[in-house]
Amino acid sequence: LVENTMTINKSTPDPQITPGDTTQWEITPLTSNGGNNNPMTLTVTDTLPTGFTYNSDNCAAVIPSCVTDSTTTPGTVVFTIPGHVAGDVLGTIVLLADTSPFLPPANYTNTVTVESDDPGMTNAISSPDDPVTDSASTKIIGAGGIYVQKTTPYGIQAMNSPLGYELTYANTGANDRQEGMIIDVLPFVGDDTDFTYRSPASSFSGDYLFQSVTGANGETFEYSTDPSNTIHHEPCHPANWPLGAVLGGGTILDTVCQSGLLNPTGDPNSNVTGTAATTWTAGPIPMDNTVTAIRATTTPMPSGSTPRSIQLELLAQDNAAGDLYCNNFGSQFGQRLDEISNDVCIPIVAPEIGITKKVSDSGAYVDDATGKVVVPYELVVENLGPIDLQNTQITDDLLVTFDPLAAADISILTPPTYVAGT
Repeated sequence: LVENTMTINKSTPDPQITPGDTTQWEITPLTSNGGNNNPMTLTVTDTLPTGFTYNSDNCAAVIPSCVTDSTTTPGTVVFTIPGHVAGDVLGTIVLLADTSPFLPPANYTNTVTVESDDPGMTNAISSPDDPVTDSASTKIIGAGGIYVQKTTPYGIQAMNSPLGYELTYANTGANDRQEGMIIDVLPFVGDDTDFTYRSPASSFSGDYLFQSVTGANGETFEYSTDPSNTIHHEPCHPANWPLGAVLGGGTILDTVCQSGLLNPTGDPNSNVTGTAATTWTAGPIPMDNTVTAIRATTTPMPSGSTPRSIQLELLAQDNAAGDLYCNNFGSQFGQRLDEISNDVCIPIVAPEIGITKKVSDSGAYVDDATGKVVVPYELVVENLGPIDLQNTQITDDLLVTFDPLAAADISILTPPTYVAGT
């Protein structure tokens, strides 16, 4: 048997909003059953950022036993879910919050925690075992502008599996936008203390291989193999530009970075110049573990144009349950005053398979023709974990099953057959 495990995913479909908007947060608690079916109570605590106030939620609609408390502690929403049995599907809680019309432009992080009163519950991501925490951020921007969001098709993933990330961007403002630039720093251990400053930190024991980066709107891509902790994700940081590069030279610097970090004062005669501290290389990107960051340059974006996306694929290797792969990026678009950035994490969980073996209902019998005993039996396999599994391999050692017989005494009369759903 394995222990019951739990994790929680927090996200928002509103990574950028304007002051006074109502924003949506999505909370998905997940548990898997390791053999303990005792009912437990889950407590999900959501701490809203300063300047955000509770509006409403759908917890009772998706989880009938759920009770919401949004009044006891201002700025904190508590969802109590009694009678939960590990492994039961809970659904996604949607929490709506209103923002103050006077909030300044900044990133605002919303943190959620889930705890259980089951002493045998373990955390599928990190220590301590209980509670488990996740967070998501939204950015307050001026009215209209650029929408940029990083997501993943994998809420959680099994060991040694693909890691996929998608970056979606669009011009949501009234003005046409010129080229933009995006720097994606691939996951690395220590990203909470270096230039990405993210939380929670990436934490993984294995490695991964770069597989591909694709875009369908004329984006061009470069890559870096420099140490991850030396790469700034701000496209307009001087470290990301050729040595001596300055504004006003008739390059993409003039459109992307006219108000960015390369020109912090806004003065077109600023003497800030590129340092070439980070090396960027064009051309085919190697499919190995040397790639540490990707830089994408976009084409111009007219007002009201269709949202665009960039797909990034990695392949995890030799990792373990509890690993966390966080992908961080920064972007700068012409005619904007600030950098836009966010990130998304993929936690790794161990597959949990339940297998029982039994003699078929027809029972064992003696074959009159051979005089041998025929034993028809079944293996019943069940996925007990929170993730879908592919290509599961099951080994049945007949010498163990029919000990103390020798190999010469055992033969398979009919090939095994698989019946889905049984």
